[in-house]
Parts: sequence; structure tokens; C-alpha cells
Amino acid sequence: QEYLKKHSKKERDFIKEIEKKADGNFMYLFHVLKEIEDGIYKDTKLNDLPQGLEGYYKDHWERMMDVSDEMKEVKLKVIYVLGVLEIPTSAKLLTDIIKQDLESVKQFQVQEIINQWRQFFNEGEEVFDNIATKTYSIYHKSFLDFLKKMELVNAVGFSFEEADELKGKFLDFLEGDLFDGINLDEY
Repeated sequence: QEYLKKHSKKERDFIKEIEKKADGNFMYLFHVLKEIEDGIYKDTKLNDLPQGLEGYYKDHWERMMDVSDEMKEVKLKVIYVLGVLEIPTSAKLLTDIIKQDLESVKQFQVQEIINQWRQFFNEGEEVFDNIATKTYSIYHKSFLDFLKKMELVNAVGFSFEEADELKGKFLDFLEGDLFDGINLDEY
């Protein structure tokens, strides 16, 4: 209602226009309407909202990448590793995997990035040694497909073509054969 009032739009006109922007995709409506409600698009005219789900992903991507180069590298690695693994992963395990390539990464940075991208993740819970741990995975194939097209994501030091190899290493990691010094009991 605030958005409609600010932009002098009638509800039925807004519905027609947002329906065109969505290209018939309910996920677009889900994400964009939530961001309108949260005030993220409060100053964006309806005509300037992203077109279609891929347009929304691109818009969100650009907003999330507007950070220092150091944080950009951490963000890219978090998104990349979650995308390649395609299985639920804790922030701590994700941090330790990324530390193998970027020693300065801290778990709070990884958790902050997860929080910023939360709408694109499934959040679950795994129990290890009677301790519940939150886990995260990319929830929709369309977002993963979008990531695979991003040259910047592929520039983090891996390639999506090497996903099976990385998954194999990750499975070895879960068996304790990879990344000496990491105690799996902590996950």
C-alpha cells in the first residue's frame, strides 16, 4: 500500500504491470513483492523494476556485489561452493572449505553473506553428536543456472565443469580424507 501511494498507482494497474514484469513466473512475484514490502524497491518506479526472474537475479546480484574487493571474493566463494556442492552445508564447514583457498575468511563473514542471500537458500538442520547445526543449500535450480552463466562466479578460482571433482573431494572431506586438521566432529 505504501508503494502504491508513493508511486500514485491504483491496485489493479499495479497488478497488471507487475504481472507483465513477472513473465508468468511466481518466483519473481514472491521475491519482488517481498522486496517491495521490505522497502528495497521503495524508490524504484514500477517500470524500472527488473524484468523477469533472471532480471531480478541480476538486480539482486548487482546490489550484493557492491562491496569491497575482499568481501566480493568471500561472497563469490560462498555462493560458488554452495552452488557446486548442491547439498546442505553448515556455515562452519563452508568457512573451513573456503579457508583452504582464502585463509583470511572468518565464519561471521560467511554467516553474514548467507543472511544477505537467505531468500535463495534452503535452511535446514543437521544433528552431529546431539548438537543441532543449521545448514544451507541453494534452493532453486533457476538461481543455480543463473550463477553458472556469471563469468564473475566462474572467476573465483574454480569452474562449474569441475563440480563433480569438487563434490568428490567434498565427499572425501566428509570421510576425513581431505583438509588435514579439520575436525569433522565440529560439524
